[in-house]
Amino acid sequence: MGLWVLQFNTVAGQTFEDGPFTGAFPERGSGDDACDLYLLVEPALPGSEEYCNDVANLVGESFHRYRLSVTGGLLRAIQAAHADLRGWNSRSLRDQWVAVGISALAVRGAEAYLAQVGPALAYVRCGDELLSFRPGIPEAQGPLGLSPQVYPHFYRVELASGDAALLASTSLENIVPARSLEDLLAGRPDECLPAIYQAARGLPWFGALLVAVLDQETTP
Repeated sequence: MGLWVLQFNTVAGQTFEDGPFTGAFPERGSGDDACDLYLLVEPALPGSEEYCNDVANLVGESFHRYRLSVTGGLLRAIQAAHADLRGWNSRSLRDQWVAVGISALAVRGAEAYLAQVGPALAYVRCGDELLSFRPGIPEAQGPLGLSPQVYPHFYRVELASGDAALLASTSLENIVPARSLEDLLAGRPDECLPAIYQAARGLPWFGALLVAVLDQETTP
């Protein structure tokens, strides 16, 4: 299998391919244990938008530097970002506090591990089924930077050729109907994000990252 990754970010009406809300951190080298990491960071407080890129970079670098297992690496990286934001907030006035949600997708071979702390939203198309994911445990409900402790909600899915995973800002639910999103993720991967962009272009900020699983022979 091969992975095809597409992403876009809208900031104050301008669109960028890279950051600040999305991040792609492929594993350097190869091997059976190689694991790529994809992130969507969502601001949870006004003014937190400008810090999302720093959080994404911290999580991505920490994951690859200290990973012993996939879930262990995700947990350690997310908690490191949480501790960093907590430290900032402890030294800042309340109106300068920073808080974010995160969806972190680690892909190793045919296995995908998703770790979320709210606000966070992700979809995975597996065969004919569309799965939606949000943090569903109390420890993952609050954003990074505010709660005394956080623990991500973990999910594991098996990927096959033709499947796709979408990490997106939670406002996606308000601009694209569930049925339309299901059709988009079942269709051509190069048509999915442009359609979402058209729906989201009027928002002040938005991020989306698509990971499509294709045969090696058909990967663009």
